Amino acid sequence: MFNTRIESADKPMWRAPMEHDRCVIACRWFYESHGSETAVSERTGRQIKQQYVFRIPDEPVMLIGGVRRGSQFSMVTTQANADMKPIHPRMPLIVRQGELDLWLGPDYRALADRSDIPLESKPVH
Repeated sequence: MFNTRIESADKPMWRAPMEHDRCVIACRWFYESHGSETAVSERTGRQIKQQYVFRIPDEPVMLIGGVRRGSQFSMVTTQANADMKPIHPRMPLIVRQGELDLWLGPDYRALADRSDIPLESKPVH
């Protein structure tokens, strides 16, 4: 499966999973490639897109909104916030612990704006 844009929740491919099969993905961090920055791969010596690791400061676990279909799942994404935007125009839909009921309920679209979620990032060597 591909990432699921929250703005595309009504499209045929995602309508049923977004309506009935939302889930939460627990992780410590996530990775994203920079749109134009490159680095030299330590393994191959070739130029590759620079990878960054992102996490929420002082939080041991991050919750990301997802949808599932059978044994597969897809991470839900939204517009990047100010911390993410220099690296990539989109980001995972991060769900705070107190927002779980909202994410799993009918008004989940209210979580599309994640501009208030602080993120730390650093390049991966």
